[in-house]
Amino acid sequence: TAALSALARPEDTALALWQDCTVLRVYRGDGHNIALATAGIDGLESHLFMSAAGHGNQPTITGIRGWTEDEWHAAKARLQDRGLLDAEGGFTAEGDRFRAEIEVTTDRLSSQPLENLGMERAERLFTLLVELTDYLRETGEVAGMWPPPATLRS
Repeated sequence: TAALSALARPEDTALALWQDCTVLRVYRGDGHNIALATAGIDGLESHLFMSAAGHGNQPTITGIRGWTEDEWHAAKARLQDRGLLDAEGGFTAEGDRFRAEIEVTTDRLSSQPLENLGMERAERLFTLLVELTDYLRETGEVAGMWPPPATLRS
């Protein structure tokens, strides 16, 4: 986040918006990584959580990230031993609760920029960004999901 924040802000409005959103996304991502680590979830396990939530699958994620099938299955076994994933790799009730706690922690850790804006301005920004992202998805400029359909493997 610090490196991105240190970059000169582009004069072009669209590029400035892109950079600002990137800084906010990375800031939130930093908080999410802290929340995951604090909860005892490593990088591979966090990707099993993504898969359990319907964002990708083993062939796609291991293909993108480079983990082996053995590493994937070992991480799955660790999460099953903790009672977070079921035999099929979906969330258990405890896993759903656990994941929700991680998201609450992530939101808390990443709330400062929105607090700095103030509620009214933050809501206005959110409304405008939703309109923009809806437009980009509708026009096909962005996939609107992760992983993008073109990267899915079976």
